[in-house]
Amino acid sequence: MLNWYIFAIICLFAYGIQYFLYNVSAKRKYNSAWTSVSYMATVAILSTIFFLLSKQTISNFSILFLFAGLNAITFFSVTITRIEAFKNIPITIAFPIMRMHAVIVAIFSIIYFKEVISLYQIFGIVFATIMVIILSIPDKKEKIKKSKFNIGLILTFGALLSAVFGSIIVKFSTLNDVNNLGFMFVSYFISTLFSLIFIKKLGEKGEEHSPGHALRLGFIIGIFNFVGFYAFMNAVKLGPLAVVSPLVSMSFVLSIILSVIIYKEKLNLRKSIGIGLAILATILMGL
Repeated sequence: MLNWYIFAIICLFAYGIQYFLYNVSAKRKYNSAWTSVSYMATVAILSTIFFLLSKQTISNFSILFLFAGLNAITFFSVTITRIEAFKNIPITIAFPIMRMHAVIVAIFSIIYFKEVISLYQIFGIVFATIMVIILSIPDKKEKIKKSKFNIGLILTFGALLSAVFGSIIVKFSTLNDVNNLGFMFVSYFISTLFSLIFIKKLGEKGEEHSPGHALRLGFIIGIFNFVGFYAFMNAVKLGPLAVVSPLVSMSFVLSIILSVIIYKEKLNLRKSIGIGLAILATILMGL
């Protein structure tokens, strides 16, 4: 039987590839909502198939719909704000900040769930705070309009807060013994409906409005998201959220590496220091 650490590692790699594909969507100017519709619908369908094959049962529908509905709202929010943020600021700035939601989640877990914090984790929080400050300052040499950078930061912090609420909701769902696959189906089904509603509103000038490419990319994202989210729910159910969340947050490192290699996004000294602090903070938070 797989333990919580193995599930967390699986989630880390699945999410790392998924987050890189978000950047692909942004770089290619795909409509964020079309991409979201495709990948959320893919996860909903996969959840249904595996639920039926596993012959599992749902004991409490009201609890399941409550937590799944709340998760759908936060999940849709973090998905859209993340993709839209990438259209305004580089991933090397956005992702390390977004990933620091793990620090907030860890603090909440320590206070609310009474999980024990070590000296290493205290240092992790300090390094994470310094990292956010460093990466929130735009580089003068980068050709980013101040208005776009400000919008990008707002969207980035919006994604961060949405991710915080999402992680906490998942923890509460596991504590109430909610069926994982049933939770995923309801959550992603509702998120798919949200995406369909916002398809036209999320379009902008210069964006590719033909859904074909976005739908295909969304399908691929959906496969990795299904694997990652299912692994995350099991990791949170079996292990401490204060440790699982920081460990999974390491996934942004893989997405940044892929973006630097494929899209040639530049890493100056300040960004390198910030990312280094983010990695160090994430490792320390997991000790």
